[in-house]
Amino acid sequence: MPWFASVLLLLAYNFTGIFPTDLEIDGSGTVWVLSSASPLVIRLSPDGTTDSYSLDIPGFASGLAISPTGRWAVSSAASGVILVHDTDDILTAEMPVESPGDLVWNGLDIWYVNTSSGNLETPGGTILARDCAGRNTRLSSGGFGRVLLSGSRGVFLVEEGRGKTLVAGSGHGCFSAGEILLLSGGMVLNPRGDTIAVDVPGTRLSSSPSGGTVIVWGGTVPSVLE
Repeated sequence: MPWFASVLLLLAYNFTGIFPTDLEIDGSGTVWVLSSASPLVIRLSPDGTTDSYSLDIPGFASGLAISPTGRWAVSSAASGVILVHDTDDILTAEMPVESPGDLVWNGLDIWYVNTSSGNLETPGGTILARDCAGRNTRLSSGGFGRVLLSGSRGVFLVEEGRGKTLVAGSGHGCFSAGEILLLSGGMVLNPRGDTIAVDVPGTRLSSSPSGGTVIVWGGTVPSVLE
């Protein structure tokens, strides 16, 4: 059994009744889970160990982002703030923003969903794309100024300086090894329309940067695609 399968079964066993608001996989293969039940980040390492980090915010966090260098950030709509942490989990910055939803790293910068305006913005107020996001929108970074937005309005590709392009009218997408994967109707498809997996439980996709591990979540138990 692959280590991810065993780790995720451990996650389901130890945290029964707690489901992700967000789920990310970093370059080392560690799964990061933002709990929907409490302001808590749970990390599951490739060696099977688990640790967690409590967030000092009211209510629940809205989104989680992991940078390629290991820095990480969470957003809090209730506090109107993005909290940035270094690789040692030390809080290094608090960025006041309007109604933050999910967020991603783009190089050294952060892009986030303004759930009040429906726009994709930077903490400095630059609008990257308008009318394409909401409270439940999830973001996936492809690097080089590319971000996928998946939500009730469809799946959009936003490229810095080029605006937004509709990729799919429904479903969920993520970047995986530089390509776009789409989850729709229980099937995972690649950009050429080839079927990667069928009868997949869950509504959302996350991938490691290399594409070595893809996880379908948003259902009862996260599923690993091999």
